Amino acid sequence: MSLLTELHYLGCITYFAELFKHPSIVFEQYEFFEKSTYRNRCYIAGSNGILMLSIPLVGGRHQHRTISKDVLIDYSYNWQKVHWNSIESAYQSSAFFDYYADALQPSYLVKPAFLFDFNYTLLQVILKLLRTEIASSFTRSYNKHYESDEIIDFRNCIHPKQLKQTGHFNYPFPAYFQIFAHKYGFLPNLSILDLMFAKGPETLNYLTS
Repeated sequence: MSLLTELHYLGCITYFAELFKHPSIVFEQYEFFEKSTYRNRCYIAGSNGILMLSIPLVGGRHQHRTISKDVLIDYSYNWQKVHWNSIESAYQSSAFFDYYADALQPSYLVKPAFLFDFNYTLLQVILKLLRTEIASSFTRSYNKHYESDEIIDFRNCIHPKQLKQTGHFNYPFPAYFQIFAHKYGFLPNLSILDLMFAKGPETLNYLTS
């Protein structure tokens, strides 16, 4: 049974746990873009608490009538440098930052036009670092509803403001070591990077356990 979902920017832990529950993933590319979602933002743990990293888009908030695959990234300022510096500052003392950084940083040195392509490229880098694969494909048109029993529609089920509770979606978050836990306690469901830099090769076990 395939999971239908949108592409996220450095998706949260729940997102990746859900991806690995299914034998194949269908990524929605013909939906109208939704602002203020994980599509162009992620959350990491910095010295001042939770930090949101948001990819600026051409047209800013006026993207609601643009289909996802056509949303353009705004490079009018060097947000890639800001994002990478923030990631480095937050995690450079983590156990596995040096283990993964060299593979991740090149994605912040190129300038793909489309958000969809940037997110998909980063996803492939992460899967390679985790030494795993997922069978994936893309929608060819937009369907509001799917009648097929072969598709689980998980679109928009994970949102920064609220995790929608569905019948197949209910995760605990076992604590793992976080650099700033002594200041803020354990912060669950951050970007997959938070987990990878802490757990290294054990990341996949955490996600699938």
